[in-house]
Amino acid sequence: AFKLINQEKINKQELRLMAKLERQDLENIVGILDGGTHLTGENWNDPEGGRIEGRYAILMEYVDGQTLEEILKKRKLTPHEVLDYSAQILNGIKSLRKHGITHRDLKPKNIKVNTQGEVKILDFGIATDESHPKARNNQEFGTPTNMEADDIFSFGLLVYKMATGKNLIDVPGKALMRHDAYANEIDRI
Repeated sequence: AFKLINQEKINKQELRLMAKLERQDLENIVGILDGGTHLTGENWNDPEGGRIEGRYAILMEYVDGQTLEEILKKRKLTPHEVLDYSAQILNGIKSLRKHGITHRDLKPKNIKVNTQGEVKILDFGIATDESHPKARNNQEFGTPTNMEADDIFSFGLLVYKMATGKNLIDVPGKALMRHDAYANEIDRI
């Protein structure tokens, strides 16, 4: 898969972490093959026919299949699938921790299950390698903003969602709440 990065939305932290993971054999993490501006040259054209030379791109493993979010919208998982996917997500968290990385955005949308049933964790947009990372804007599956980010906390919420089809923490009106108000409501619960 080829991810072309919008120049206005380049996240230098994400690029640095992607470079750290490049060509690493990580269990249950999307494989990062290459990244940089050298991937976009004169022979690459955008959909409108313009050249995209010099734009940053990431070349990564293509994962066929569906996101966990897509699967959960269609059907309930079997107990075997819950256990299997949970073990694979933990392997992914362990792989990231070996490199000092906290994903901070583990949620069904960022987990893909390929056609062979293998789980791959995607999207490192708010990941960090800070030693005590702050929580970020992952309202349904992340730690509240006043806590340290912890992928194991998110993992527990994911397992509950996979097992029941529901969110453990479901605050009425959360879509309309500011992030800090949502975090305060989670703390209250």
